Amino acid sequence: MPGKLQLQTVLNLPYDRVTFVREVLSSIFDGRLTAYSPAVAQSNFTATEQKLLQSVEHYADLTLDDGSNLRCFEIRLQPQVRIEQSRVGIQQYVRKLLTAGQAVLVNFIATLANGQPDPAQPWRLTLVAKDTALIDGEIKDRPTHAKRYTYLLGPGQACRTAAERLVKLYEQSTLDFAALVQTFEVEALSKTFFKEYKRHYEAVNTYLNGSAFRASVFNGDEKAIRDWSKKLLGRVVFLYFVQKKGWLGASSTAYQDGNTRYAVNFLTDLFHQAGANDAFYPTWLSTLFFETLNYPRPNDDFTMPDGSQVKVPFLNGGLFDRDAPDHKDPIPLPARLFHNEQNPDDPALRGFLDFLNSYNFTVHEDSPDDHYVAVDPEMLGNIFENLLEDNKDKGAFYTPKAIVHYMCQESLIEYLNTALNLSKHRADLADFVGTKLPNTFVLANATAINNLLDSVKICDPAIGSGAFPMGLLQEIYQCKLALPGNTNHAEIKLNTIQNSIYGVDIERGAVDIARLRFWLSLVVDEERPRSLPNLDYKIVVGNSLVSKLDNEVLTLDWTLRGNIGAEQEIVTLTKRLGQKQRAFFTASGDKATAQRDIRDLKIDLLLAQINLDRAKLLAKMPAASLFGVSAKEQKLHMALQEQLQAVDATIRKLKTLRQDPTQTLPYFDWRLDFPEVLNPHVTENVGFDIVVGNPPYVQIQKLDESTKAALENQKYETYIRMGDLYQLFYELGLNVLVPGGHLCFITSNKWMKAGYGQTLRKYLADKHNPLQLLDFGGVQVFDATVDTNILLVEKASYSGKTQSVVFSRELKKMGNISDFVRQYSQAIPLINPEAGWVILSPAETRIRQKIEEAGVPLKEWDVNIYRGVLTGYNDAFIIDGVTKDELIRQDPKSAEIIRPILKGADIKKFKYHHNDNWFINSHNGVKGIALQRINVIHDYPAVYNHLAKYKNSLEIRLDKGDHWTNLRNCAYIEEFEKPKVIWQELSRSGSAFCYVEKPLYFVNTAFMLSGLGEIELKYLTGVLNHKISLFYLEQVYAKLDDTGWRWFKMAVEKIPVPKISIFDMLAISKLVDQIQNLTLISTDCSKEIKELDRLIFELYHFTDEEVEVLESKIESYFSSARGLK
Repeated sequence: MPGKLQLQTVLNLPYDRVTFVREVLSSIFDGRLTAYSPAVAQSNFTATEQKLLQSVEHYADLTLDDGSNLRCFEIRLQPQVRIEQSRVGIQQYVRKLLTAGQAVLVNFIATLANGQPDPAQPWRLTLVAKDTALIDGEIKDRPTHAKRYTYLLGPGQACRTAAERLVKLYEQSTLDFAALVQTFEVEALSKTFFKEYKRHYEAVNTYLNGSAFRASVFNGDEKAIRDWSKKLLGRVVFLYFVQKKGWLGASSTAYQDGNTRYAVNFLTDLFHQAGANDAFYPTWLSTLFFETLNYPRPNDDFTMPDGSQVKVPFLNGGLFDRDAPDHKDPIPLPARLFHNEQNPDDPALRGFLDFLNSYNFTVHEDSPDDHYVAVDPEMLGNIFENLLEDNKDKGAFYTPKAIVHYMCQESLIEYLNTALNLSKHRADLADFVGTKLPNTFVLANATAINNLLDSVKICDPAIGSGAFPMGLLQEIYQCKLALPGNTNHAEIKLNTIQNSIYGVDIERGAVDIARLRFWLSLVVDEERPRSLPNLDYKIVVGNSLVSKLDNEVLTLDWTLRGNIGAEQEIVTLTKRLGQKQRAFFTASGDKATAQRDIRDLKIDLLLAQINLDRAKLLAKMPAASLFGVSAKEQKLHMALQEQLQAVDATIRKLKTLRQDPTQTLPYFDWRLDFPEVLNPHVTENVGFDIVVGNPPYVQIQKLDESTKAALENQKYETYIRMGDLYQLFYELGLNVLVPGGHLCFITSNKWMKAGYGQTLRKYLADKHNPLQLLDFGGVQVFDATVDTNILLVEKASYSGKTQSVVFSRELKKMGNISDFVRQYSQAIPLINPEAGWVILSPAETRIRQKIEEAGVPLKEWDVNIYRGVLTGYNDAFIIDGVTKDELIRQDPKSAEIIRPILKGADIKKFKYHHNDNWFINSHNGVKGIALQRINVIHDYPAVYNHLAKYKNSLEIRLDKGDHWTNLRNCAYIEEFEKPKVIWQELSRSGSAFCYVEKPLYFVNTAFMLSGLGEIELKYLTGVLNHKISLFYLEQVYAKLDDTGWRWFKMAVEKIPVPKISIFDMLAISKLVDQIQNLTLISTDCSKEIKELDRLIFELYHFTDEEVEVLESKIESYFSSARGLK
């Protein structure tokens, strides 16, 4: 077996099948390969296949250690056929090769006119594996959904990853199919790439923060340094994609040989020609950025350090526009940041160019079924989004591509289905969007579908790295290519971006990334470079939820109408603005003047609209009267005068801004920025057709007060201070839809059950039509522990049924969301916002009804539920046994106010364990029952001396009584001395209720229920510990996460418990007593628990079938949950 470097050399050679079989396959699959000479030619190509394929030969078979059989094929493409642009046709043929065996290994070869492999072109080594689906309860193969994993090999390719993986495969003790698939895995590559990319990003940050440039260039602003570092690395990475096309350093404007003329590549050669020193960035890289790629030149000339002339295209678009720091003297970055001469291959030490040179780059965007083992734009989006400022704190999470793929396809299917108004053919549309193979219905309606794909308007109001609009761009592109008459790949994408794609994000970094991905999507289909479009008015920086001018909220009513002259001025300005923004999409040259014109038009339009607001305010002013004005009118006059002053201040600010052409307009408004879609002055069909995305998950209560006030003043129907930002995004997204439009979001699923979600549930059910609700439950979607759902909703009246499903572990077996939804979803009504939206099967729905019919919610029982004690400073008030004994030794009277205390984790199901923790009960008294405050200073000197050690902390704590030695007021302090049921708030075992008779305290992570006699309390202990209570809790209360259940007071109060006589409670009460006694001495009590289960099931009148359904459901909670046993 050759070593890694030797194998890498072989993989870098021009394609030769004999060499590949001898040096690679035979070496790795020693004794497992059967090669054929001559190879077996495949024939019987269809007319479509003949246009794509020159020849197909079956040249070998592989038999792996687990018995898997793979056939090896060589597919030579017709000259000029590009595999990226012919994916559907080639994939259809490859599926035929999967009729036998689990997978095939395919060499895809580009050819010359004489039919021989093109030695200058890379070739593809692709593993094509059958996908599986759960069909009628069985796992079955699906060749029509084959997964493809590809390495790019040959001249000019970085084959290090392929060589490393293949050597690792050879070293496996068992060379089975799973090991082969792992060799082609992309996810590990992505994680490794990101880890090192972040190291380089931090290295640039560290250097700049420690240099004089921190003050001279960045004015001490660390965020400005981070933003600049991200953009520098992003620009370099973008150029790695561009040079992969052969466009950098070409010999002519034909741009066919850029990458082949250099030992490694253009950028690496430029670095070394420039002297490999600290002058590389200020002298050469900044010149390439700002005076070459962003500047049209005669013949695209660029002078290399050695004086030679090469070609570098003018790319336009804005990526290489100078930012504020770039207008100052260029920064001499240390050469080691780019290249480490001594350690160019060490990931911990090498420079940024060394790092990038070790990877393959492809401008092809992966789909869930098609993966390149290379750095692609989608991976880049993931990396950049992870580098965005405080993304996790801002509730932003990168969405896996399989989910993006599903959401984009479903949104597009619903859009086409609604627009065509032929609902009986939805399945035909779904089949077409899913496979990109036009069926009879689609071909009959091809013109209409094509026009709809051209005219669709799409927006992501929290665009992040652009995953969702990019996903829809790819879907539209592939659908259009599948329809007759669409052949110009680059034009399809360009027109779709210009006519259909919109996005907003509050983060400038996110907008930069999203734009970059759209530029790369155009680069992939261009044979020769052409200037990229300007996306400044398509993907914009802004606050989607609140329109602000600087930091002041400025909300306009665009439906206001004034006199004919004022109205006509607004219409004219809005039309001109739309025309100017559209023209800017393809502008080059003096773009600054065009941007100033657009800015001025926006200011003029704002002034015109604000003047309408001003006129409306003046019209409301109370008219003067001979008899004076009433107090009410005077109050109104003062309020209107205040508003008028604020409006006048805004007008003055805008007029001042208008006079200074160097300033930008720091304002985003949906109808101002996207007038052609949303401004009622110029369009009758107001709204987007599709709003899609993954809005931030941030609790509103964690925002600063000014932001909360601004959101509240927007009058969102879904606003609630205990709620989450994504609720407002749902409402916003539906507001900016056209009637009949569709919104598809993935968000946290807490709104489905939580009390704060009631406003959103009501809003959706009363005003819109939820079509699909997919709850991921315990299936982890993001790297962070967030439970999620997908909601697809139509802006229309509710139909009364929503296709709904809860995902389970079976999803991983199937691997395809669409298949899982088809197999398991059901149409259920979501009409009760107060009760929460829970996805249940008909049998589970009947079980819930039975529970509610048989029981009475605990809230309606004559019981008290209290939280444990809150000391404000546990270190002082909760002591161990040694300290307790010492305090009593010093003063025996101390025992009067020292009580045993439990922590939440000490409480288990039917038992508790006292871990020798003790509580100083220096309560503040209870006035209602004449219970006097504990006077620690005078009555308990030993305790006082102990607490005095913590005096500074105790004095400043919020939760304290009249004196710093006292606990906060607790009206129920004596309840701890009585018999009670106690439980821990967060239970990882499902439930943890225990009956306690003696005085016992516990901290505020536990609760107690009191107010009843011993028999009743033990009866409730048994019922609350039962599976029925856990099942019901799942329906009415949202989990914190999948590490356990939150048994808050408001949740427990909802559980219906049968109210039966004391006599009937006795059997259950006795069993609970037996179980607790046996548990206490660690004796098996399974027989008693089984009997308790039976009695409680009888209480709720469960049938055997219902018991089986419920127990299966409970098992699913534990099997799908993370960290549960």
